[in-house]
Amino acid sequence: MTWDRSSPGYLADWLPQLAPYEADLAAELGLHEGARVRCTAGPEAIAVARAVGESGRVVAIAPTDEMLALCKERAAAAAVGDRVTCARACTQGGFDAAVSAFEVDGLEALRDAIGPRGKVGVMIWGPAPDDDPERVFARAVDEAAPDLRASAPLAPTDRESLSRAFEAAGLVVVRHTVVSHAMIFPRAERFAAALLGARTYGAALRARGQAAVAAALARFYERSGGQDEPVTYEPAATLVVAALPGAEIELPHRPSVRVPV
Repeated sequence: MTWDRSSPGYLADWLPQLAPYEADLAAELGLHEGARVRCTAGPEAIAVARAVGESGRVVAIAPTDEMLALCKERAAAAAVGDRVTCARACTQGGFDAAVSAFEVDGLEALRDAIGPRGKVGVMIWGPAPDDDPERVFARAVDEAAPDLRASAPLAPTDRESLSRAFEAAGLVVVRHTVVSHAMIFPRAERFAAALLGARTYGAALRARGQAAVAAALARFYERSGGQDEPVTYEPAATLVVAALPGAEIELPHRPSVRVPV
């Protein structure tokens, strides 16, 4: 499941709660002052920009004009606009790090973006238990509209599976860790609205009409104790740091690490 829409609900309800995860990702990469980083244009761009300091530079890739404008707006609001360039594409190479949040697609592009001592950092959701509120809501959507496949299995997050994926892209995993932070929604109704606004299946469900939306919401509220009940949970995210085989890189508290060939 992808965070793929900059809806008002996404901005108000999700972005503030994603910040600790983005900070974890920047910390795991061990970015130094003055580093050059290519990254996706979500909140991770701000966390990375703060990590590289005033002399660092960040190129944040935004897939749409809407996200491009949001990237520039958020960078300016965070007082890092002078070190963040928001662009639709980037053909440069030699970056000290290439970062992607919540996606494992395009690892080859991340590999090609880094220099000989560069690092690739990726964060994806999971592992997620069956009683995770997002999974519960996705199953409710599937019961109302089965063909949407909202509750499709998440990508594997174990080290062995991810190592194989990175190796296929010519990279070696040097760090694999799972983090979690509390997410709090005052009412289940707000949580459901935030998901419908941020997930691809939300727009698809609304296109089916109000009856389909109401059916999904009714199922979710029944399982969450009612639309006025708060939703509090700690979703896990898996952080992976990888590098080129044989490279000598820096990790937090370890100034020199030789990557296995």
